[in-house]
Amino acid sequence: TYRLGDTGRGMLYSYRLEESRKGMYLHRESATEIPPYAQGVTFLQEQDDAYMLLSTSCGRYNDSKIYLYQMYEAQDGPGFLELAQYNFPPMAEELVSDGVKTYFLFESAATCYGAARYYRCTYPVDRISALSNQQLLAGQ
Repeated sequence: TYRLGDTGRGMLYSYRLEESRKGMYLHRESATEIPPYAQGVTFLQEQDDAYMLLSTSCGRYNDSKIYLYQMYEAQDGPGFLELAQYNFPPMAEELVSDGVKTYFLFESAATCYGAARYYRCTYPVDRISALSNQQLLAGQ
């Protein structure tokens, strides 16, 4: 979601898959501005409410941030209301929800970030971490 030296916000696009006689193609439905350095996104459904979780990370010495948004229907497509931000250990990358828990993957324990002392992450996470969706939503 960024170019080298550009710390501006990124864009998240949603597409609809369409089929025609000529084949399949993607049709862009909406675009949403997101924080810079986005690494992963997942969606949660809790009863009648839908949420989006977005992970951002920039460097091995800076905390990652996880953003929680509530989704709503807007006239021009889905809207997103930011509900909370969580500080996480550095280098949070992908995240996925199975409907009950959300799992977080960190790059900080990769060999290239732990081999030499001056390249080490401040506190590497060498496991997939899980939080219940209820915990994430209650923190708002």
